[in-house]
Amino acid sequence: MISFLGAALIMLTALRLVGKKSDSGAVKNSALQEGGTDEQNASREGTAVRQDMDHAVSERKLLEKNMTGYGKSMLLYSTSSWVNNALDRYFVLGMCGAAANGLYGVAYKIPAILLVFQRIFAQAWQISANKNYEDEDSSQFFSQVYMGYQTVMTVGCSGLIMVVQIVAYLLFAKDFYYAWTMVPPLLISVIFGALTGFLGSICLAYKDGKSMGRATGIGALVNIVLNYIGISLIGPMGAGVATMISYFTMYAFAYRAVAGHVKLDVNRKRDFVAYALLLVQAGVIMIEMPYYYVVEVICFAAIAVMYGRRFYAIVMQKLHR
Repeated sequence: MISFLGAALIMLTALRLVGKKSDSGAVKNSALQEGGTDEQNASREGTAVRQDMDHAVSERKLLEKNMTGYGKSMLLYSTSSWVNNALDRYFVLGMCGAAANGLYGVAYKIPAILLVFQRIFAQAWQISANKNYEDEDSSQFFSQVYMGYQTVMTVGCSGLIMVVQIVAYLLFAKDFYYAWTMVPPLLISVIFGALTGFLGSICLAYKDGKSMGRATGIGALVNIVLNYIGISLIGPMGAGVATMISYFTMYAFAYRAVAGHVKLDVNRKRDFVAYALLLVQAGVIMIEMPYYYVVEVICFAAIAVMYGRRFYAIVMQKLHR
């Protein structure tokens, strides 16, 4: 009997020990499972963080690439613009001397009349282009502003060419009066420079600095080559002609670049007829052809008739404000 009770006690003790071991094993297994879940969660969170960091790095590299490319094109744009604005004077100084360069510098006083309007407009236009380039009616807006701007510049240029001798008599000292002969091509170059700036603002609004860098770069190369050739052939007057052609080259490439972003609904045939009339005005007065004043008045009247309705609308709009 005693031995039976002893055996029973031994069995109960063994069962308790087994139960405790089983409970501790279950707790351990549960802890391991929970620990594994935490590790998996941490791993997933770490992967997500790494993916976010990789995405941010990728975006930053893309931004740096775009900004570097834009900066390079803007560097070319700014440098080439300086070349077109200033290089002709250095060519005249180096090839013709200080006296001729002085006359050439005085000649710029009359184009400065148009440049005042051009600079005021350019400052306001840069802001408008950035604000409106994404609008649905941006094409119509750009076209209307282009036509108005081009009308004022062309009619103003024609009028100044017609009276250039009178203005030179009033503005220039007697010893510098001859400088008026260099003025007409410089006046025409102001038109193309102004329109190039207008078109450039549209390209820059679309973040297309490369096209404008290309346009001004080609214009600068044309300016360098033609300045040397023109000054060698006809003296300081050749610098004015070279500047006019280089600005027209920039204008042509800028217009083509803008056409890739927005369609300008303008009458280009009429515009080129007006430019041809400006060249006739410049040519006949520079060589002082017989009865050149009659030709000047006829050309100015033709341009005024071509743009008269639009010019009148612009003036009346300003007066009623």
